[in-house]
Amino acid sequence: MKSFLAIIILLSAIQVPHALAQESKVKPQNKLEEFVLNLFDSEKRAERKAKRIERRKKRQAAKAKKELESRPAPKTPIVSKPIPKVEEKPSCSLYDSMIPKCYHKRNDSNLNIALLYYGDYMKQSDLDRIEPILIERFSKATNKAIGVNIVVKKIIPFKQKMPADFSYNGITDKKRLQRIWYYDNVGTQIMNEVYEEYKKVESKEQLDTLDAIVAITGAQFDGLGFASGRVSVTEYPREIAWASDGGGRVDYISDFEIVDELIHELGHNLFLGHTSTQCQKPGMTYEEKQACCALSPSKDDVLSYCRKRAHVNENFMHGFESCNQDMIERLVVPAIINGGDWNLKNRSKCE
Repeated sequence: MKSFLAIIILLSAIQVPHALAQESKVKPQNKLEEFVLNLFDSEKRAERKAKRIERRKKRQAAKAKKELESRPAPKTPIVSKPIPKVEEKPSCSLYDSMIPKCYHKRNDSNLNIALLYYGDYMKQSDLDRIEPILIERFSKATNKAIGVNIVVKKIIPFKQKMPADFSYNGITDKKRLQRIWYYDNVGTQIMNEVYEEYKKVESKEQLDTLDAIVAITGAQFDGLGFASGRVSVTEYPREIAWASDGGGRVDYISDFEIVDELIHELGHNLFLGHTSTQCQKPGMTYEEKQACCALSPSKDDVLSYCRKRAHVNENFMHGFESCNQDMIERLVVPAIINGGDWNLKNRSKCE
């Protein structure tokens, strides 16, 4: 502070004003005058500023260089080779899904199936009685191209029980009410329920050996039977018109009629579709359907809605007609024996 005041005093004492010195370019007479003139000279100030900026830049550059040198050297990136994608093999087991994608390879064209009753009506003895009829008639239906081995027979009770206060249209029979309750509360989901309940009581090893699960059930749903993948269900007993006056009735069809439906659903389990579908178009009258069925080459096929179900008895059955029989021999049998795909390609349309 004292030095600054001294400079001010000296400035006051200078006889040559700064402005005059700039105009006349008067040379300073001594070092003090030279110092003062340099202090206020704009060119000198600019020069000093430039030097300060240059020194600052050098310091910043030196600092940046030091920081860069102190950093660890970057690691050489490791280039890994892409892992080849392993194609997952489709499962052929009913343990994994209701829709296995393939068959297990074997030496013959026999199907291994589980025959179940799901509900509270049939007994084990009923399945024992149906078993030989199904074995014999399925072989005949396929012209001995495919046989059936029934490796499992089980009775599985309903998973769900109707509420104690459930009532319907004056019906008092508890077993009827239970079957009707299933129609309203489970419906077509019954097949999933059958599959899941069967899995609970069966070993993985046994499920691995099965080609199809064929179930008869008292649970009511829309239709007489239906299939998904390698699982199918068929109604028995059948509740008829339970919403009508008097509560309808129960239809107890014969063992031969039950087997007719089982063969129909087993056909779907083999990835075969309905025949004569041209006779079931929406909007067709009953008379039009009957006339169409009369001309259908596959009208008597067990997979046709044109077939005469009421004619089935001890002496009469439906089988697979020429169109489906050709696919069975040409596509289904090789797939079963060779462990091929279940979802058949190049299927024919059977009219």
